[in-house]
Amino acid sequence: MSYNGSGTFNINTTGQPVVAGTVISSSAFNALTNDLATGLTTAITKDGQTTTTARITFAQGITSSLTTDSSSTSTGSIITAGGVGIAKNLYVGGSASFSAQPIFTSLTASSAVATDASKGLVSVTNTGTGNNVLGTAPTISLPVIDNIKMGYSTTATAAGTTTLTASSNYRQFFTGTLAQTIVLPVTSTLVTGIAYEIENNSTGTLTVNSSGGNLIGTIPSGVCAHALCIGTTLTTAADWDWDYISTTTITGTGANVLGTSPTITNPLITEIRETATVSATAATGTIQFDALTQVVLYYTTASSGNFTVNFRGNSGTSLDSVMSTGQSLSATFLVTNTGTAYYNSAVTIDGNSVTPKWQGGSAPTSGNASSVDSYTYVIIKTGSATFTVLASQTKFA
Repeated sequence: MSYNGSGTFNINTTGQPVVAGTVISSSAFNALTNDLATGLTTAITKDGQTTTTARITFAQGITSSLTTDSSSTSTGSIITAGGVGIAKNLYVGGSASFSAQPIFTSLTASSAVATDASKGLVSVTNTGTGNNVLGTAPTISLPVIDNIKMGYSTTATAAGTTTLTASSNYRQFFTGTLAQTIVLPVTSTLVTGIAYEIENNSTGTLTVNSSGGNLIGTIPSGVCAHALCIGTTLTTAADWDWDYISTTTITGTGANVLGTSPTITNPLITEIRETATVSATAATGTIQFDALTQVVLYYTTASSGNFTVNFRGNSGTSLDSVMSTGQSLSATFLVTNTGTAYYNSAVTIDGNSVTPKWQGGSAPTSGNASSVDSYTYVIIKTGSATFTVLASQTKFA
């Protein structure tokens, strides 16, 4: 009779149980051994000799002591030639590999993920069309972007050096009162098209160098510059494109012009306001005329002696270093005279004597009493430390 269909093994009852002192029937014994053989043949052998003929229900689950990882359909703790139906959650303690495209009817992730699109698994938070793009060096064609949040860093100048790297923010602000040197990243750590915007909100000057120490550009106070990586093989300025893109304060219209020694071609100027220094000083001795700080110098106290006018840049800068050959400048010195008048008896530039060409052909020999004498000088640089001066004296009373 063997198993009863519910998993219980029943012994054939014919001739059973055996009674002591009686002859055992051969038919009864044979029926017993046949039942035992049938039962043992129906059982699952632990060495894997038999194959089950029906599904087996495991009330307490299956535990395998084999710890070999599965790397194919014929390795691992559980191997099946058919599919696997799982009614509850599945937990995978290691990696899950798919040799064919998986089909997920529902997928939930704790954060947006992107995997190989050829396997059919794409971002769980997709918008738009096209493939998902991984985060490192993607190429995106013609995206529509409403706004981009750009990172920035602020550094206080300290007469030191700020070295940027591939992970530095796009926008770099500098504040303070001192100068600062900025070293751009090593281009071999970048890709072409990476850029940095450097804005000088300090009162000092920023010097921007390549990673090899080559000058790329300087940024005056109030100016913003843009450095674009155009090559990844050099450490010189040749791997960078450099542009000034704005100033922090702009008035008027037209192109921006930097504040130090600009060259402006054929401008149309409605009016020029020039700097005049008015001083309650009496003209006498040597008058220092600083061309870098004024165009007009006006002494309002009556002169007390003949005087020499010395033209210079300022106390620490020569006029020769300020001007280039072929340039000229104009200057006016106003001298107040009362009853006794004095005059400009000599002219020097950077302390060196020059002989002006006076209007009318003669140098003045006296001043004009009870008036303001206006001395006008046109200084033309004709060579190194060489100047031609055109001068005139005009009485105003």
